Amino acid sequence: EPANASFFELPNYTATSIEIRLSLMKLSSIAGSGISRWFGAGSGSAEDRIREAGQEYGISNVIGTYDPHNQFVYTFLDLGTIGLLSLIAMMLIPLGIALRKKSTLNVGFTLVFVAVCLTVSACELQKGIVLFTFFGSLLLFHEGNPEHKPHHHG
Repeated sequence: EPANASFFELPNYTATSIEIRLSLMKLSSIAGSGISRWFGAGSGSAEDRIREAGQEYGISNVIGTYDPHNQFVYTFLDLGTIGLLSLIAMMLIPLGIALRKKSTLNVGFTLVFVAVCLTVSACELQKGIVLFTFFGSLLLFHEGNPEHKPHHHG
């Protein structure tokens, strides 16, 4: 058993929401051993690696899922450190622009999306990608400069 496989103990069959998420965290840790730290295991392989770890260690859950429910973990397993840093940059760059523009709405949107990514693999779903790109772009590129007041002719 890998050294990091037993950092917490759970029943092999989990049924509560917290147990399911903890078991998936444990399986993700096991699945992360033996992959390229820089390049990951390859796009689309995260759930397969977690499923294989679950089968090897006899760990499953009531909903039969092997999605780690964390976009950062999912990206690291698939694409390694390079992919994870790219994902973080994809979130931090718009956040920096929004902070410079003093766009509290866009800052809030970006921070909420980052928080969602801690509990959902949002970028693995079309609706998550559309949400981030559509609203992120809309807020980032179409919000007026708060220092520029339009002239009213009248």
